[in-house]
Amino acid sequence: MKTLVLMRHAKSDWNQPGLCDHDRPLNRRGQLAAPIMAQHLASQGVFSDLIISSSAVRVQETINLMRPFWAEDVETRVNAEIYLASPAVLHELVANLPLDRSKVMVVGHNPGLSNFASRLSGKSIEMPTAAVAILTCESLTWATAVQEPWKLQDFWKPKEIATSQ
Repeated sequence: MKTLVLMRHAKSDWNQPGLCDHDRPLNRRGQLAAPIMAQHLASQGVFSDLIISSSAVRVQETINLMRPFWAEDVETRVNAEIYLASPAVLHELVANLPLDRSKVMVVGHNPGLSNFASRLSGKSIEMPTAAVAILTCESLTWATAVQEPWKLQDFWKPKEIATSQ
């Protein structure tokens, strides 16, 4: 079975005129949401054996705030192609994931991430900032998995998690 954890970066700061989109940092709300989501994932037993993320500053800050809740040996990779990736780019990325990894997290951006999650699951999934969608597929390989329907196992938003704690 393959598990794909899709996460949109935490809320970013728009208050720095002239800063290019790629270099926007997290705002205070984002800095609070990322560890809340990481702690929730850990409490639910959701761990990944590979984390692939966009190169954008807001994504890297999200990852760094979540890192204390992950196993120390989890491999993380930065992939510049995830920055504002289309569903087709995300499809290709997942199709080429290493065979020896069964639980992979991808941290990226909208609208591509929401559209990709919706395409895989066959359901309309809108991912606000710091939202996490967990999808599973019974396939043995990633290449065949992206051709098959996925089951949406869980979907969490930081506002829902924060109010339930």
